[in-house]
Order: sequence, then structure tokens, then C-alpha cells
Amino acid sequence: MTITIETPPTILAEGFRFTECPRWRDGWLYFSDMHGRTVHRIDEAGTLETVCRVEARPGGIGFLPGGDMLIVAMDEARILRRSGDRLEPYADMASAAATGVNDMVVSREGRAYAGKYCHDIPPPREPLLFVDENGAWREAGEPLDVANGLVLTANGKRLIVAESAASRLSVFDLAADGTPTNRRIFADLPEGHYPDGICGDAEDGIWVTCCLGPGLVRVEEGGRITHFIPMAGDRFPYACALGGADGRTLFICSAGPFDPAVMEQGRTGRIETIRAPYAGSGIP
Repeated sequence: MTITIETPPTILAEGFRFTECPRWRDGWLYFSDMHGRTVHRIDEAGTLETVCRVEARPGGIGFLPGGDMLIVAMDEARILRRSGDRLEPYADMASAAATGVNDMVVSREGRAYAGKYCHDIPPPREPLLFVDENGAWREAGEPLDVANGLVLTANGKRLIVAESAASRLSVFDLAADGTPTNRRIFADLPEGHYPDGICGDAEDGIWVTCCLGPGLVRVEEGGRITHFIPMAGDRFPYACALGGADGRTLFICSAGPFDPAVMEQGRTGRIETIRAPYAGSGIP
């Protein structure tokens, strides 16, 4: 039986264009405002700070072992490295991602995994982009149906990827050098549940934002949906992360219907929160 969490999410911050790619780290939630072209961070009390501006639209965020931040510059298909207050080129993948790069997750070793994005219908099947701990990149893994949110399990041995165009999550084993191998289906989602951002919890569940509705679901390997968080009719979830003092605050990036032209002008983006039954685990 699926448990529906009836309590509506609480608004932590609003007035953004399109919030995405949240990451909890050291008491702060870092996130991108893609169409606002800024990266921010916010604490549980609502203290908001702007981290930096990325004119090519910021996407996925991660952290290297020394603490430097990696940020996807979506429209340029590059990863930037933020060291102190400086933004520097880190990996240029434009030759393999003509339409841009979207979400990204970075391992504790400093290895980055990113997905290409494309709004073509039907979209092409594309492999992931893998950047090793030295900054060298290559395409890796079996092609996917629009890779979106990514989760690294706590033991660092598996990578779970949302395939938006296929309504499913896939899982890769990670070789000793970090290369994704042995792709298989983690969970098929119900028809119409298009997965966007995802995060993992300590009981091996994956929280999935369904970007075209009806809300968020928690799914276990094999496809059993255990929890459901509905969203208001005019709002949609696009990404999520577990964090907070006890790891059980589920941060939700939400906005109005996905329309880039409208989002460039409007400010429907929010960070919302709700209590989850389990603490977060893995990355993000």
C-alpha cells in the first residue's frame, strides 16, 4: 500500500525563476536557479545567499574532495570549477553534447557523472558523460532515454539515473575507476510519471520528482511505490534533496508548468520542505 503524505509542503523561499539541482552540504542547501542564471544557498532558517552567477545557465552541482564546487554551465556543455570566488573552466564537453548538459552528481573521489539534455521528440538515446578525478572526460555507459537526476549510493558502488523519456530509473555498477557498467532497470514508474530530479534515503528508497505531475513518489528497487506527496494543481516538482539537521527534511524545488519562455520572465520557482520518514543517504 502506498502512503500518501497529506501535509502540504512548507515554503522556505520563493521568487526564483526555476529552482533545480539541490545539494545539502554543511548546513546549507545549494541549488541552481537555472533561468535566473544564479547559484544560491539557503539554511533551514531561511537565510539565503547568492553563491555566484552563471550566464550559460547553471545546472548540476557537486563538490570536489577539497571543497571546490563544480557547476554545470548548461548551454555551453561545460563544467566550471568554483575555487574561492573564482569560476574557472574544468571540463568542456561541447563536442559530445551539442544541445547542452543538464544534471550532474560528483562522487567523494571527485568523479563527475552528467547527463545530456535534449527537447527533441523523440529524443536521441545518449550515454552519460563521465569526468574522472583529474578532469578528463569521456562518454560512458549504455545509452539512456534522456538522463536526468542522478544518485550515488552511500557505498559508492552504484549510480542510479532517472530516464525521463522512458518513465524509469536505471542503475549502473561502478568499476574501480568509476566507469559505469552493467546497466539494468532499477524501477519502472507508472505511465505519465516522468522522473526529473531524484535523491536517496537510508532505507534504500529513491525519492522521485515527477515533473509533469502528480507529485513526488518514493520507489524501491523493483518498482514498489511506498510513499506519495501530491503537489497543488498549479505546481510541479523538478528536483529534491534530503538534508537538514537530522537528514529527514525533504527539500523540493518546485515551479509552475515547465515552459522555458515563461520561466525566463516569471518567478514561480520555490524551495519547499516536508518531513520525510527516513534520513538521506548517498549523494546528493
